Order: sequence, then C-alpha cells, then structure tokens
Amino acid sequence: MDIVLDDAGASYVVVFPRGNGVGGTVDLSAEVVDPLEKCRQVFKDRKTAHIDLSDEGFGTFAHGSPVSMPVFQQVMREQFMQVAQVCGLKVESFLSIDEDEVFVKISLDRDGQVIRNFAEKVQYKVPLKSEAYEGEEAVGTYPGNEPMRNSNGRAVPAYHAYTKDLDDKLEPFRQVDEIRLIETCLSEYLALKNLVEEGVASACFPAANHEQVMELFSDWGSPKKILRLPNSDHDDKVRDYFGEDIAFFFKWYAFYIRMLVPLAVLGAVAFLRRVPEFGASLATERYIQIAFGLIVICWSSVFNKMYTRLSASTAQRWGMKDFESSAIDRSAYEPHLNGSWTLAGRQWFASTFTAVYVLIFVGIITYLTLHPEDIGGRKAISLMTTALILVFGTVWTKFAPWLTDLQNHRTQGRWEHSLVLTVAPVKLLFALYPFLVLAFAKRYLMTTCSTTLADAAHEVYDTLPKPSGVEPPVYTQVDGKWEAPAASLTFLSPFAFEKPDGQQCLYGCVPHECRTEDGRIHCVTDCFSQLETNLQVFFGTNCISALIFVIIPIILSRWEVRKEVLKKHEGGSSSHYSLLQLQAKSPAYEYLSWGGSQMDDFMELAIGFAVLTCFAVVLPVMAVPALFCNIVQYRLMAYRMTAVTRRPSPVGAESIGSWMDIFQAISLLAVATNVGMAVVVMYPIRSWAQFNELIAFIVLEHIFLSSRAFINKNIDDQPEDVRLIEDFNTRFLAKLRWMTGGSEVPQSQMPHNKVDLGLGPMRGDMHSDDEQALFGGGGCFRRSQDDSGSGEEG
Repeated sequence: MDIVLDDAGASYVVVFPRGNGVGGTVDLSAEVVDPLEKCRQVFKDRKTAHIDLSDEGFGTFAHGSPVSMPVFQQVMREQFMQVAQVCGLKVESFLSIDEDEVFVKISLDRDGQVIRNFAEKVQYKVPLKSEAYEGEEAVGTYPGNEPMRNSNGRAVPAYHAYTKDLDDKLEPFRQVDEIRLIETCLSEYLALKNLVEEGVASACFPAANHEQVMELFSDWGSPKKILRLPNSDHDDKVRDYFGEDIAFFFKWYAFYIRMLVPLAVLGAVAFLRRVPEFGASLATERYIQIAFGLIVICWSSVFNKMYTRLSASTAQRWGMKDFESSAIDRSAYEPHLNGSWTLAGRQWFASTFTAVYVLIFVGIITYLTLHPEDIGGRKAISLMTTALILVFGTVWTKFAPWLTDLQNHRTQGRWEHSLVLTVAPVKLLFALYPFLVLAFAKRYLMTTCSTTLADAAHEVYDTLPKPSGVEPPVYTQVDGKWEAPAASLTFLSPFAFEKPDGQQCLYGCVPHECRTEDGRIHCVTDCFSQLETNLQVFFGTNCISALIFVIIPIILSRWEVRKEVLKKHEGGSSSHYSLLQLQAKSPAYEYLSWGGSQMDDFMELAIGFAVLTCFAVVLPVMAVPALFCNIVQYRLMAYRMTAVTRRPSPVGAESIGSWMDIFQAISLLAVATNVGMAVVVMYPIRSWAQFNELIAFIVLEHIFLSSRAFINKNIDDQPEDVRLIEDFNTRFLAKLRWMTGGSEVPQSQMPHNKVDLGLGPMRGDMHSDDEQALFGGGGCFRRSQDDSGSGEEG
C-alpha cells in the first residue's frame, strides 16, 4: 500500500470526529445533558490572564440546561484551540481520506523561543554539551575537557534544568523532548484522556517520525533478525523515540535473554542425564536436578542484582535519577474521599473481591487435579489447566483497573504501582498454583485406601495406565476384594502406608515409570510425569500465543485501513493513505490493547520467569526452549512497536519500577518451591523417613538461602563508577552555576575600612562600646590608619 508521508511539522496529533452528515461519528441531532459537568471532566477549572476555563468561561453551559451536540462540540473545540494558543503551539489540520475526521498536527519550533520559555518554566532537564567541559582540568583517570565516562567508555554528561543563561552549554531539544513539553503544557489545562472519553476527540497520540521509525525497524525490529540474540546497541535509539519507560523494558528483556544463554547451556547438559549411554541411576539424575535447582537460585539472584546495577548506570546516563519522585495528578482523583468510610469500604470490597475470585480458581483447579478421571486423563488435564490459567488471567486483567480505581490514587505513578500489585500476584498465583497442587498437594489429598494393598492398587490403576518397567500384578477377586501376590506389589511399597485402623493406602502420587537398578525397583510417579508434561505444554502455549498476539493486531489495523481506502475508491477518488492516518488506525500501546502495554508484556515475562525458576529442579531442559521462545518473542515485540503499534507517549522512568520487586519476590519463592520439590516429590529423599525428610528440607533450604544471601551481600546495587560520576557531575554543576549568568550576588554596603585584619593591636574604633568593654579596648589584631585609609602596623 502506498503511504503518503505527512509527518513533517507534526510532533503530536489530535483527531476530531466530524458530524454524521459527512460520514463522521458525531450525532448532530443528539442533546448533551449537564454540559458543564462534561466540560469539567476535560478542562481544569482555572483562570489566567490569557485564558478563562472557570465556569464563567463556559457561559453557554453555565445555566445547566441541556445543549445541542453541535453547540457542545463547538464550545469544547474552541476552548481546546485557546489552550493550544496559550501554550504557543503550532497547529495545522487536514481531512482524513474519507473526510470523516479532522487531523490536527501540533508542534513546537525546537529552536524557537516558545519551547525555551516553557522548558525553563517547568525546569525541564537537558544534558550538557561536551563543549561545556572545555577547560576542565584532568584529575586521576579523568582526562579533562569532556564529560566523565563510565566503565563502558560512554560519556555521562550532567543534566541541568533548562535556563536561558546556559542555552549555549545545553544540548538541543530532541523531538521526544518536544512531545513531552507539548503534553505537559496541554495537561496543565485539560485531561487528554478525558477529551477522548467525552467524545470530543477520537484519538490523541505522538506523531510517528518516519525516518526514525524506519531506522529502528531495519536495525532492531525487522523479522529478519528474529533468531538473533538481542544486545544493547539500540538502547539509545529506542529511548529517543519511545522514551525511557519502554527503553528500560526492552533493556531488561535483552539482558534477561542474554543471561538465559548460560542457563540454557547448563540445562542442556543436565538433560544428558537421561541419555541411556551415560547409564546414570535415578538417584544420580535427581542429584543433578537438585544441583541445577541451586544453580538457578544463584542465577536468578545474580540476574536481579546485575540488572539493578545496569539500570542505575543507565538511569544516570539518561538523566533519569530520582525521576519517579515527580507526580502527575490523575483527573479521576477525588480528594474529598480521603479518610472517609466510603474509601475504606471501597478498599475492603476490592480486597474481598480479590480473595473470592482467587478461591474460585483454586477450587476449580484443585478439583480437576484430584479428579482427572472426570475430565479424560492426564493430557486433557494439561490442556484444560493451561486454558483455565489463560481464561482466569484474562478476566482478572479486566477487573484489575476497576478495583485499582476504587482505591482513589492521587497520582498516575501510584495508580500504576497499585495496578501492578493488583494484577501480578494474582496472575502469578493462577500460573503457579496448578503446578504447586500437582507437586505438593495431590500426594496427600488423593489417597486411596482399602482392606488390602492389592485392592487399593486395583482401584488406582483402573483409571490410570499401568506403570512401565514392571510386570503388572495378576489380580484375583476373593470375597469381593482384589488380591495379588505380594511379590508383584513390591514396587508399591515406597508409595503405600497403613492407617491406624489397619487399612492399606496408596498416596495420591503412584508409580508411572519404573526401572530396576542394583536389584531394586525405583519408580517415577505419575505426579512428576504430569508435572513435566504440564510444563512442556505451558512453554509451548506461551510461544504460540506470543506469535498470535502480534499477528492479530496487524490484521485488525490493516482491515480498518482497507475499509477506509475502499470507501474512498468507491467514491471515485484515488487518494493515498497517509502515515498519520495509518497511525490513528493502529492499536494503541496501553493496558488491555492489541498494541500491547508494559503491564501486559511484563506480566507474561514474569510468569515465564516464575515457572522457569520455581520448577527448574523438575525440568532443567526447559531453559533451552525458554531461551529460544524469548529470542523470538523479543523480536516480535520490537516488530510490533515499530510496525504495528501506534507511537506511545515517551514516558520517563528511572528503571522498571515495581516489577523489580516482583522479580525479587519470585526469586525468593523459587527457593521454597525447588527445595520442597527435591524433598517431597523427587527420589531418593522422597522415600526417606519423615524426620530425615525434615532435616533434608532444612539443610537444603539453608544452603539455597545462604547462597542467595551471599550474592546479594557481595554485589552492590550501584557500581563504583556511578558514584564517582555522580560526585563529579555534582561538583561540576555547582561550579557552572557560579560561573555563568543568573542573578548577581549584591555586594556588601558595609564600610570595609572598619574591618581590621592587621597583625598588631586592634584600634578602639573598630568595635562598639559594648565590644570595647568586653575586650578591654584592645585586641590581638589591630591596624592603625589615618582618616584617609592609609596606615601602618603598630
């Protein structure tokens, strides 16, 4: 499809729908009830010398009576244009290809006075030029005359709030700076999100920059690089186009994938334990798996620590240190609710709703796990478990924003932090609980008892496949009970117990595959085998869903474009579609959108990270598909961002925020699950006496926790070069402020000839009468001088 490039002179775009008489979506015959209230949802109640957005400023709506839709739209759009004028924005407009929308292109002259004035007003931080360091003397390893460099050899300039006095020493504004300043100025007077929700505009978004996005696509997002290991070469380009928030996400993801490489290699080596030529016993295989579990615990701790160091260095280089301390108020915030019973009731309801929803999921999964015969066997359970995780997780993502809104957060940052803590723990529980039930609960909750062991075994294996590697017992029925030779049931001894009343019972996890070693029979349980199957299905489903969720938005956006083009061609026009119109039809990068969002993307990765680390001891080889799936998914996400998703607002960030806490918590949870798996589920510790099992659990847990604590203690969160650069930049900025412009410090009007700095006795007229009385009319230092100011030491 031919695309006309119309991004020149556009850094931000607002799309206004036209009336239904010309094919638009605005119903001109409709009536707007309580127009002033709707107006208040969009515009902030303020009045300045240049604009009046108070109730008086909307005189047409002040009487409170309903108004016609044309009047409502006209007043709202006029006020929007007044805001744009007050902000000094350049505004152009054009009609869409089917003339049902008006596209408004907004920009600022990046070399003009308006952007300088506004940047100075909001104290927008800009990096210093390299030329600003000319004349700076060399100290230690610092060569002088340039910004200090970090351990990777990258220059780390100081950032300073823009002032006109330092204009020649600060870097020029980028387009991403221009977009932020436009959004900041508009947000001072109106809520852009509510402008769309109230039907005044149909979309607001930063304009695509064709040159930048094509460069990113070819170097970073091209499907031709789908199997290439990601690196950090494109971090700065991603940051300059999408902002630091998205750049930190992709930086974390690339680092995660690179850290998966050694883990995948070790997982592949651990898989060799199953090769018959190695002749490893079952006990040896399990010890290898336990060792791999310890490696994963250490790996996850090192990964989290190393990324914390990497993000600290990157935040300093990008000027994002302490960025998240800034707060932007949400338009939905209701101050009058603070401390009220209403807000307390809302919070109680949100907690109760969450608990009930989780209990419903737990109940369904527990029933399915304990009654597989009602569903159709192990394979059916694996597929149904995966489907339930997806369904319950998807539904929860719909409820989470509503529950978060009930808590009445003042700032957008607090709202997003709360949303993460509302969504992430619940979805992680949904993902992990089926595996945890299978591993730890089924053994004790699904026991089968009878008067004889043979009768209990016959009942169990009536619905399960017979275990391989052993001769199946030959059952005979005696007095309504099944009997079998005791020798043929020997393999069941480690999985059986006797009740105080004499009943013979089998645990819920029974032999599935057995082998004879050194004259003894060792078996793998059906729980362990099903756990491996479920993990394999989970990772396979994740890879496929990642591909689907990139393909679907491509199809949807292209279909919308095709409809508009065909509509215009039917009218006899051959107009080409433009870049901004294509962008308007592309899915937005926001929560629960086909275009993706940081919440959705991070959530899927957190679930994969949790399954990998918490169940590494069960299936070490899953690190290999995890690596390749994430390599493919990373490139698909990069492709989606550059070729599918509408350009998002370039939000700043200091790191990955609350998600770092989530990954730290997962790493800690992995200690308990891996140790529990090694002791409760896996041979040989599983067959030990209960007291010995407890001792093994305590010892292994302490080994795992000690290894994690040692790593956390010996790796600092902040690299040494970050501290050195921070000290250097702080001193340099302080010196720069004294050396350049600003308000002059007024000189003292005190007669300096009254100050005696001489080495002899002090003259009496240098002090007041009280001082002379105190010092006895003299002093240690004195200068004698005549009235003309000249004198000599006495």
